[in-house]
Amino acid sequence: LSLCTRAGTTGNAGLDTAGLFDPGTEGNGEPFIVSLVLPLGAATSIKAGTPYDATFRFFTSLKSVKNEGVISIGNYAFANCAALTEASFTTVTAVAIGVVAFAHCTSLTTVNIPMAATIGQEAFYGCTSLTTVDITAASSIGASAFSNCSSLASIDLPGAVTLTAYAFSGCTALNTITLGAGLLSIGASGGYTFAECINLTNITIDPSNTAFSSSADHRMILDATGALVAYPSASGALTLPSTITAINAYAFARCTSLTSAIFPDVTSIGSSAFAECDSLTTVSLPSAGNIGSNAFTECTSLITANLPSVTSIGAFAFSNCHALSSLLSLPVTPPTLDSSGVLPNTNSGAGAGTTLTIHVPSAAALSAYTSAWGVVNPANAGTETVYGTNHKRVLIATP
Repeated sequence: LSLCTRAGTTGNAGLDTAGLFDPGTEGNGEPFIVSLVLPLGAATSIKAGTPYDATFRFFTSLKSVKNEGVISIGNYAFANCAALTEASFTTVTAVAIGVVAFAHCTSLTTVNIPMAATIGQEAFYGCTSLTTVDITAASSIGASAFSNCSSLASIDLPGAVTLTAYAFSGCTALNTITLGAGLLSIGASGGYTFAECINLTNITIDPSNTAFSSSADHRMILDATGALVAYPSASGALTLPSTITAINAYAFARCTSLTSAIFPDVTSIGSSAFAECDSLTTVSLPSAGNIGSNAFTECTSLITANLPSVTSIGAFAFSNCHALSSLLSLPVTPPTLDSSGVLPNTNSGAGAGTTLTIHVPSAAALSAYTSAWGVVNPANAGTETVYGTNHKRVLIATP
């Protein structure tokens, strides 16, 4: 049985009675093997490796792997095979791809595994040359499965698929994705699924899908209620259609080119909705009542936030917003604060010396805010310590 091609000749590789392909230990000429072919019936699975002991770690010249019968590709099987350019598994039954199976195969350009059903965590992480992918039968794509595949421009997922957190994060060339009627879910970290996909401007979801839809301009993913799930290419001074009134968790997370968000019709902001938008300087949400936890965390350039209708602000909503200097037009009734970490620490660390001015509508409101926000040890006139000794704030009454 010919399993390997070694500089134009054939060589044998380990195959046990259970159909498990195991290349064995170093010493059988592995550095000279450039292609691996497993004909139908030769093997049903490829041995799993470990983080420090990838199955094909000695196959430094391996450029191509093809088979017709493998249904299980073990964890770490081809990790760090830097010369590998093509992986083709044309099995007619479902194929399981293990975690980190092809991670850091930096020369890999083509993946042809049409019957791939489950794709494990970080399976193709860091495959920076990957341009062609056929995984049309995929039902589950694990966390960070294609993260940092920076040459991947398009992907077609027509089946009943579940996308998890960070699945395509860092795919900076990704421009087109087609999702089918069976798209089941976009992980709890919805926006992070496509985080840093700054060129993803052509999102198409089958119109018969009842859970998700793409926006008219094909830049956004919406859920069944019309709430914004993800807007990976958001940038500059952004407005939204009036039909979008809710922003789900992580919808704009890591939109690092977004500078201004002025959304007059939005009434609720999900947790981490704008997390790590480090170029965002201005936010205006005149209709928003609820600001979720970590909503603006790590928005290190945020200077002003206009929140005249806010009723509650979640835990750590503005944590590490070290440049924040103004909360504008707050309502008469103080919003409920979820925890002591809602507002940024301006006494120490990167935000040391920043004065945060909280604008309230009247002197009476100033008193209400002073009481409701748990002021302790008030210092000079107008300067208070809000929710803990490390959070000094200035409250300004504005008629």
